Amino acid sequence: DEEIEAFLDLFLNDVIEKNGLIYGGGFGVTFDGFVILENRGSATEDHRQLIKTWLESKKEIKKLQIGELVNAWYD
Repeated sequence: DEEIEAFLDLFLNDVIEKNGLIYGGGFGVTFDGFVILENRGSATEDHRQLIKTWLESKKEIKKLQIGELVNAWYD
């Protein structure tokens, strides 16, 4: 769907790439994935809040659930 792809492009460009992050996971009617740092290190609570705030500002989002920070390598 073109609307979903346009939204994903906006998300990746405006939030993920601009902040040195990488998104991995599925997308479609629902998004389900992980966000990690592009370089060595860990995403922070500030990254989590940035993503949450951006997503909450989008009218396309009907329901939002963002998990707590986890260690994607060892958890």
